Amino acid sequence: MRRALLLLVILGSMMAFFHFVPVTAESGPGRPAAAEVGDYPKRGGFYTVRPAAEVDLGALEAQIAAEPRTRKLAEGVYASRSLIWGFPDITHVWSEDGNVHVSSHLVYGSSDLGVNRRRIEGWLAALN
Repeated sequence: MRRALLLLVILGSMMAFFHFVPVTAESGPGRPAAAEVGDYPKRGGFYTVRPAAEVDLGALEAQIAAEPRTRKLAEGVYASRSLIWGFPDITHVWSEDGNVHVSSHLVYGSSDLGVNRRRIEGWLAALN
């Protein structure tokens, strides 16, 4: 009984930590260096570059801002949290060299289980 109670206290504390820890635009890895058009899976995240003719940056940012549990931290920087644990992910969105760049990466841990890729691809698919 005591072990179960201790486990619940530990899990509850971890959940509270991830839900309430402050996340800023500087949390996690910064914006990656601009790359050519394509998809770039990364450990703990995903980065994609699309031609600006294919993606309306303003509509994309509106799509991101409308996402549940997502808030704007700075110009082109958003924080999204998972539903149960509240794990934060940082998304950078910008336009450079005639392309739209979207990079999303977890703040804590090493594996996002593909969440960032699915999130970005979902946003882009919703625009089409």
